[in-house]
Amino acid sequence: ADLVVGYMGAPFGWQWIVVRNPTGQEMLDLVNAQLETQPVASEGDRKSAVQQSIPAYDKGVTLPMWAAKLMGVFIEKIGPKGLEYARFSIDSHFTRNYLYVKRNHPDKLEEHVPDYAKRIVSQYKLPE
Repeated sequence: ADLVVGYMGAPFGWQWIVVRNPTGQEMLDLVNAQLETQPVASEGDRKSAVQQSIPAYDKGVTLPMWAAKLMGVFIEKIGPKGLEYARFSIDSHFTRNYLYVKRNHPDKLEEHVPDYAKRIVSQYKLPE
């Protein structure tokens, strides 16, 4: 993609734009005057939020829908925001998936987890 538009980590009602190459910049330049922009925000600490979730990820806990919605409200109110929320989402998904493969298919862990994911997961204290 030359230009990526998304919402994860953006304030409610906003989206973010990533220009990936010169063609993307040309595309953005065509509409830039019609856009309202603001700087990317980032607040909070994703690492502590991910670390606190690791025991549940390790046990493969699945929350009932009502609890998942409540957790979403909790994270929205006091959790990481903006760019730090997007990073939290990536780190937590990689960590959860890493622990799933380790628990259910340990023989495939090295083969199935790419190096970039291992670098992210290595930032956290995992159960033995």
